[in-house]
Amino acid sequence: MKKPSSFAAWQEANQVRREAIIEDYLQYLGKTRVRVRNPTDLADLVARHIAQVEDGPCNKSTLMRNFRYKAKILTYQAEHSESGSRSLRPRGVTDPSTNALVTIAKLEAGNLKREVGRLNIYINSLEEQLEQYQQQGRQRLSELVAHKAESGAHRISDYEFKFVRTCQALRALVSHMNLVLEVDTKAQRILDRSKRRNNVIVDNEIAGPFIEWLASVSEEVK
Repeated sequence: MKKPSSFAAWQEANQVRREAIIEDYLQYLGKTRVRVRNPTDLADLVARHIAQVEDGPCNKSTLMRNFRYKAKILTYQAEHSESGSRSLRPRGVTDPSTNALVTIAKLEAGNLKREVGRLNIYINSLEEQLEQYQQQGRQRLSELVAHKAESGAHRISDYEFKFVRTCQALRALVSHMNLVLEVDTKAQRILDRSKRRNNVIVDNEIAGPFIEWLASVSEEVK
């Protein structure tokens, strides 16, 4: 396994230390009334401060060539630029790298705006489709309910007809076998006349509907 380079480690530590110096100075600068009109002037102020802290030379060009240092400087400039400042105008930016970053930022902003526009159109389309589906669903549900209600009414009528036919057949059977069978209308049971005990052939739970129908028919006859 290759050992990490001592020079790379020293270089990384040096960059981290300088980043901390830059951050502290920019925080201090943000609390003052000092204003700079472009990133190059800001880099010059930062370079002078680093030179004082490190007690050695520091060039603004060196800071702007380092991506990490440059990002902090441009971020501060963008956040603290005054209205009408040339720092946000490509014409006022003389540094090629900064100009490229501004151009890229504008392109990304334009792309983002177009994406948001397309997304809004897509969302509106989905909302319209959802509304259509909901309307169709409500209409379909109403149709299904009406259809089921109509079908249910037909089934109920059919069951009622069959129930009447069954009761008529049972009455005819009981009448034919009146010497053997007895209909107890009070207890709603059908009894076996040949027995005195355990003579219930059909109890009230099963015979009840038939006896109720029989009573209603008798009332109609009267």
